[in-house]
Amino acid sequence: MAILREIWSQDIPDEEKQSTYQYVFDLRNRLEETCKLVEESLKQSQVKAKAHFDRKARSRELKAGDKVLILLPTDSHKLLMQWKGPFEILDKVGIADYKVQLESGSKVFHINLLKQYFPRNSHTTGDSRQHPRPDDDCEDVAAAILEESDCDQEELEVSVPSCTASNREIVSDVHICSDLSQSQQEELRQLLEEFRDILGSPRSNEAGRT
Repeated sequence: MAILREIWSQDIPDEEKQSTYQYVFDLRNRLEETCKLVEESLKQSQVKAKAHFDRKARSRELKAGDKVLILLPTDSHKLLMQWKGPFEILDKVGIADYKVQLESGSKVFHINLLKQYFPRNSHTTGDSRQHPRPDDDCEDVAAAILEESDCDQEELEVSVPSCTASNREIVSDVHICSDLSQSQQEELRQLLEEFRDILGSPRSNEAGRT
């Protein structure tokens, strides 16, 4: 009541009353300007995010008559997905939606749920994803040579340990990393020497159980 009396009786200067009212309008204007700045910043961020996301994206397009596999829930678990098909595309609906003919009828699917199906006997010229026909000639991709030894089985049984002994590592052949400290390297050497009979011995050069 005292404030109303001061206003009615003109006891408060006009400048103070004007600044009080003007504060509300100034605040509203500042909020509107802030919202515009935020909207512009969000648009710029969306453009950058889309460019970053689309770096590995590839444009795919299907046509009517193509065979596709559809990512659908499994029969046993609705949260597990698997590729089912093949089904035939009837028509393209929108930018990335396709109408597919299912066993129960036609349904529209997004292209992210579709994968083109190529039959085994398909052989389309000019397509990089060609599959050979069953009657095509086979192509050799690898070869191996088996070399037989002149010695008999008894000689092999005797010579195998001596031949492979040179390939076995012994304790003295172990390389200790130089990044370890001198004390750590010494502890490791002592450990190897302590269990020399398990890790290998210079006499037999055969590794034991570890």
